[in-house]
Amino acid sequence: MKFDFVKYIYELTNSADKSLVSTFEWKQFWTNHLLFFVFLFFLLGLNITKNHYIEKKIRAISVEYEVLRDMKWNYFTLQSKLLQAGMVGEVELKMKNKGLKVVNEKPHKLIVID
Repeated sequence: MKFDFVKYIYELTNSADKSLVSTFEWKQFWTNHLLFFVFLFFLLGLNITKNHYIEKKIRAISVEYEVLRDMKWNYFTLQSKLLQAGMVGEVELKMKNKGLKVVNEKPHKLIVID
């Protein structure tokens, strides 16, 4: 037989004879269902613990994500600087091999007369 708690409370509160609601019945109800309520409180504690653990983990992940993002931008900056320096160095090296050199003065204008 399944115990219907809602029906039981409804019958107790709506009955004409209010003597049904006695402390003895409530004590009997609590002693009969004590294990169930202990189990419910245990599950509640487990749920609260799990939520705290998950929130802590999410905060740690977000902090690590910020650090990772900063490191990523530092990597991209360093990579672009190295690529730029490498390109200038490579061009100068190729120019030296062909006998050309870097000139720091303005080019001369040549005028051709026919």
